Amino acid sequence: ADKDRQTVFISLTVISLVGCFLLFLIRKPD
Repeated sequence: ADKDRQTVFISLTVISLVGCFLLFLIRKPD
């Protein structure tokens, strides 16, 4: 149970970081 919870937490963290990074690239003026 703890292992699954840790995996989900890590997955959400990575997705959040990637999402923020993509938004930063999209908003960045060319």
